[in-house]
Amino acid sequence: MPDTPPSSPTNLRAGGPPQAAGPAQVPLPGRLVGLYLLAHPVLKVLVLWSGRSFLNLQPARGRGWIIYGLAAPLVGWLVWRRHPRARFALYVFMTLEAWRAFDRATFALERPLALAMAAAILLLFQMPALLRAYPAIERDRYRRIFSRR
Repeated sequence: MPDTPPSSPTNLRAGGPPQAAGPAQVPLPGRLVGLYLLAHPVLKVLVLWSGRSFLNLQPARGRGWIIYGLAAPLVGWLVWRRHPRARFALYVFMTLEAWRAFDRATFALERPLALAMAAAILLLFQMPALLRAYPAIERDRYRRIFSRR
């Protein structure tokens, strides 16, 4: 049996069980993105405390707690643990971030920075090392699981 870790893309294609990898196996850019997303609740508290906006974080928005208090740390945890659905969750969340930055009526300095940050993270996850570390969801595997027999 080859010496491939259980969560490697090779083993997943061979039908091995999808298991999360430990933080030591996460590439540095993946770690940084995971930490950035895990820090969103703290950033939200700091924005509330200071009364000033930062990137897409607004002090007076209640729905920001759902996005930045629940969704961002969940996506950060998935990225940190190299969950099989981490790349998909990150793409959805960063697309939402880019849309929120683009959709704002005010074009203060934070909006272009938030849009640039979301675009940079989306482009970062197109690097070959991160594409190998976070493989795409395999349609055929899940189609076999959920198909009618």
